[in-house]
Amino acid sequence: MYFCNSTTGPSASGIPGEIKGFHEAWKQYGRLQWKELVQPAIDFARNGFLFGYAAFTAANRSSVLKAIEKDEGLR
Repeated sequence: MYFCNSTTGPSASGIPGEIKGFHEAWKQYGRLQWKELVQPAIDFARNGFLFGYAAFTAANRSSVLKAIEKDEGLR
């Protein structure tokens, strides 16, 4: 059985209060609508994204590959 790890891998969570901090900064300095600002991140989370050649090459470096192979969520 696979258990989500909240500290590493694709299920890792952000810093507690991170989104609230972003929202507070946006309230003070933001120019875009909040929904317009965060919708791309929501879309990536729901639908995934293309992993380009440069990212693929970087992820296949031996130092990175070892960490990926150890992480159940990234296999």
